Amino acid sequence: MNEEEKVVALEPSRAGQVEILRNCAPPPALSGAARENKLKMIRRILIRRILAEEREFRTISQHQMADLSAMIASLGVERGLSQAYGANQSG
Repeated sequence: MNEEEKVVALEPSRAGQVEILRNCAPPPALSGAARENKLKMIRRILIRRILAEEREFRTISQHQMADLSAMIASLGVERGLSQAYGANQSG
């Protein structure tokens, strides 16, 4: 049986599962302490994700920031030397 035949054979099963899901009642709304606990859990998860992404960003950008700082420092030294010696040179 090739892949296309497998898909065709599974279609009735898929359609049945979709129908079951459509007929399911939505979960009951949380209230009170259960709602607060869920919100706290979601906040903790989001904060952990944000901190993990920030850590990854710092890891990736740390080398580039060091290179940029070195370039800026080099330009400052170059400008200082140019002001000190470049303007005083003749011919």
